[in-house]
Amino acid sequence: MVEAAVATLRRFPLVLLCAAAAALAAILISEDLGSALLRDRLLAAATLGLPLLTAATLLGERWRSAAARIGLAVVALALLAAVHLSWNGWTERIRAIRYVQLSATFHLLVAFLPFAGRGRPRAFWQYNRVLFTRMVVAAVSSGTLFLGLALALAALNKLFGVDLPHTAYFRLWALCGFVFTTWFFLGGVPADLDALEDSGEYPAILRVFAQYTLVPLVTVYLVILTLYFCKVVVSWDWPSGWIGYLVSGVAVAGIFALLLVQPLAERSDQQWIAGFARAFWLGMLPAVAMLWLAVYQRIHQYGVTEARYFLLVLSVWLGAVAVWYGATRSRRIQVIPTSLCLLGALSFAGPWGAYTVSRRSQVARVRELLAAHGVLAGGRVRRAAADFPPADRKALSGAVRYLAETHGSRALAPLLGDSFTAKVVVPAERSQSDPDERARAIVNALGVGYVNRWEAPAASGAWFSFSAAAEDAIPVAGYDYLLRIRNDTAPPAVRDTVPLARFVRAARAIRIARGDRALLDVPLDSLLGVLSAGPAIATFPPSAMRVRAAAPGAEAVALLRLVNGYAGSAGKDVRAVEGTVLLKLPRTR
Repeated sequence: MVEAAVATLRRFPLVLLCAAAAALAAILISEDLGSALLRDRLLAAATLGLPLLTAATLLGERWRSAAARIGLAVVALALLAAVHLSWNGWTERIRAIRYVQLSATFHLLVAFLPFAGRGRPRAFWQYNRVLFTRMVVAAVSSGTLFLGLALALAALNKLFGVDLPHTAYFRLWALCGFVFTTWFFLGGVPADLDALEDSGEYPAILRVFAQYTLVPLVTVYLVILTLYFCKVVVSWDWPSGWIGYLVSGVAVAGIFALLLVQPLAERSDQQWIAGFARAFWLGMLPAVAMLWLAVYQRIHQYGVTEARYFLLVLSVWLGAVAVWYGATRSRRIQVIPTSLCLLGALSFAGPWGAYTVSRRSQVARVRELLAAHGVLAGGRVRRAAADFPPADRKALSGAVRYLAETHGSRALAPLLGDSFTAKVVVPAERSQSDPDERARAIVNALGVGYVNRWEAPAASGAWFSFSAAAEDAIPVAGYDYLLRIRNDTAPPAVRDTVPLARFVRAARAIRIARGDRALLDVPLDSLLGVLSAGPAIATFPPSAMRVRAAAPGAEAVALLRLVNGYAGSAGKDVRAVEGTVLLKLPRTR
């Protein structure tokens, strides 16, 4: 066992170094040591290095050249360093999407790169079969090892009183999950790939799983999709938005089933496999057509996002592969991982990449909406003279929120101009960590009523927005707390020690409470009555946006920065309140 472990270390030194770095980063995160951003990007780069450096090592072994191995390792490490350095410039959402895309691309490299440009279909299948089964065995072995050692640590703690830090079990999990699992898996990676061409090994459990579980399930869902396609054609009703998940799931399960039973197709008693493969690919064509209709509808209505971009690209790939396999009856399964890996690499960057196309599409939607209502003219931005119609308010809010969350609010800077960016966009990005609040500040500054992602815009009523001019200093003498006004739709968790200020929409008041006990309400009706005498969208001196209230044992003054909503026949419906509250409580002895 020791000799095998040492041999694996000599064969994959950089991969195991990445495993150790990933375990270290995970432990640092759990114990909150060091810079959070440094820990996160170290974990991301190290875990991406596991499949990338494995692929580079296997390709270097195929070329049998020390210089080639060193060159491939340098290229792989340079890619990981680029990810590590670029991590700061990505938003959290972009980090997650890019990480998943790179991880999938690098794992596909491991699947096909050692056989790129070579035939040997049987060796290719046996190689991936070994990797798959080894991965399952490694996961089970790692889980068993962790459970056993965790019980041993618990026994030491309970029986002998050995003091354990609260992160001991997580450290153990990190070491087992990253180091042991990786080491165990790499120990089973075949060294002589050419010898696999003569291997006829085929585990019975794979045949049973594919033939009696996956194939029947795929057949049932293909029938359902085909019937739904007929319904769409007859009724000419647009396919449901969730059709993409069903088509993607059927495609993944079907392709996986075909890959598992591929060696059986060579046997004379398993001719049904060829028929199933042809029927599957032909049956996917109407499903792909529905997927195109669904993606087109979403893009036409809401523009391109990363998710829609990838769904569109994968649907085009799936349609092309289905036509190719259905027409040629080819059994070359190398085409699937190779083409998917190329798509992952090509769509990662460049003007045609998912992130550039999505950002450009959403900025264009904002430009079109602002220009249509006269807010953007001659390259200059001005406040809207009147609020947008409900549908346009929702569309503008959604596009700005997407850009703030995915690409950062500064993605709007080239469109909105330097002055608006300096006055509104930059302060909103610095002061608000919530993308929804950043988008609200930008949209409201344009004179448009913001609609959050859960809210349906009002169909009637005039939009009003009252804001306070900025003030440099606020005297706080005599008060005990400075509270931020929350706009939660549901009451926050009960906290008995810290008072909270929350805008209650139904009461049109700011409610100050400590735990489950209300201290006092600051009503807004009188303020709204005074402010409504002027324009519907206006900026007032800070003193005009202050409301005082008192109750037995409490005194407060609300310093409001923004109040907006709709004024209709039923009165004013306040949608959002921004600002702070100065609270004074009686002294206790």
